[in-house]
Amino acid sequence: MMMYAPSTGGFYKREVHGKNIPSDAVDIEDAAYRGLLAGIAQGQRIVAGAGGVPVLEDPVVDPYDERLARWRTTAELSSVQLRLALRACADIAEMAPLAAAFPEAGNLLDLVQRHVATLPADDPAAVIWEYATRFVRGDEDTATLFSAATGVDDPWIDDLYDGVLGTMPAA
Repeated sequence: MMMYAPSTGGFYKREVHGKNIPSDAVDIEDAAYRGLLAGIAQGQRIVAGAGGVPVLEDPVVDPYDERLARWRTTAELSSVQLRLALRACADIAEMAPLAAAFPEAGNLLDLVQRHVATLPADDPAAVIWEYATRFVRGDEDTATLFSAATGVDDPWIDDLYDGVLGTMPAA
C-alpha cells in the first residue's frame, strides 16, 4: 500500500521509507495510486483533497499563455515580409556574438544573410532561408532558422512578427 503526504506532495511506502514518512501521510490503495499515475500521464496534476487524500485536478491554464500559444501557431509572414522586417532592424547589437562576427552588417537582414552564407548548403537553416516562401511563427523550421542564424529568443521573435502583423494578443 502507498501513502501520500500533502505536506510534500509525495508518495511513500513503509517498506522503502520506514520511519521517514511525514506525519500527515494517508494510506492510498494501489488501484487509486495507479489511477493517479494515469491522470498524470493525461496531463492532470495531483493535489491534496479532503482529509489529505490525493485527487486529480486539471492544470490551470493562463488565458494569455493559451492565446499566445495559439497565435504562435497561426502568425505567418511571407518570405518578403520577413526580409523587409529584418532589413528594418538596424539595431543588431542584440545579436552580439553574430554582430561581432560581421561588423560590416548594416541591419539584421544583412547580418542573417551573411551568416547563412557561411553555412554548408545542406544545413537546415540555409535551406529554410533560401527556399521557404512563408514563415509560421510556431514552425520548427522557423525556430531552426532564427536560433541558428541569430540566437534571438522567443520574445524577440514575437516582437518581430507582431511588428509586421500587429496581431499578437495583449497580456
